[in-house]
Amino acid sequence: DDQLHAAITSRFIPVFIDPDLAANREVLQHYTVRGFPTVLILDSSGTLVREANFLTRNQMRRFLGTPD
Repeated sequence: DDQLHAAITSRFIPVFIDPDLAANREVLQHYTVRGFPTVLILDSSGTLVREANFLTRNQMRRFLGTPD
């Protein structure tokens, strides 16, 4: 979905973390990630602002505060 991709990349810096890599375990533990996929929105200092698990396209738009 090009519109959703544009909405994400215009306001956020998407980072994909591979949960199977041992090097990423500390990050997953820090943010208490227990299921996948998990979407976290962090502020510039790394503080968790919002969190969600699996979202449909429309749910993701609402989660990000973008129009459907």
